[in-house]
Amino acid sequence: MKQGKRCTKCKKFKVLSEFCKNVHAKDKHNFRCKTCCSEQQKVFNRKHPKYQQGQVQKWNKNNPEKRHKHQLRCHYKRMYNLSLEDLNEMFLNQNNKCAICGIDQKDLKKRKGLAVDHNHKTGKIRALLCGKCNRALGGFNDDIILLEKAILYLKKYD
Repeated sequence: MKQGKRCTKCKKFKVLSEFCKNVHAKDKHNFRCKTCCSEQQKVFNRKHPKYQQGQVQKWNKNNPEKRHKHQLRCHYKRMYNLSLEDLNEMFLNQNNKCAICGIDQKDLKKRKGLAVDHNHKTGKIRALLCGKCNRALGGFNDDIILLEKAILYLKKYD
């Protein structure tokens, strides 16, 4: 028989895995079940919407480097399945320069650094590009024929 306990809120007897850990309790589990704790937190958040927001803002203000690093890690992982280590390796391999025009990362505006370029059909990552080069490729929908026509056009009117 699995060990369990009674929730002080809903009064139901549940297995211990239904309770959050609590190192201060005798049995090392919270006195309310996870469901009741979650409901209580939702009620509190509805009554005090600014509290959680204030806590987050306070942490963000006190930990700007951690916040920025976390945002970067989440963004590149979510968008491109890239770790920060992979991204740093790309920067090293390209000497911190755009793969097309060669502008250096440090010559770009702080918030507008090199962007991760990828194939929109396959999702495969290609290289790091400055904003102008990245937008140019996007404007031509990564179409090689269209880019070749643009080159011929520029040569014709040079």
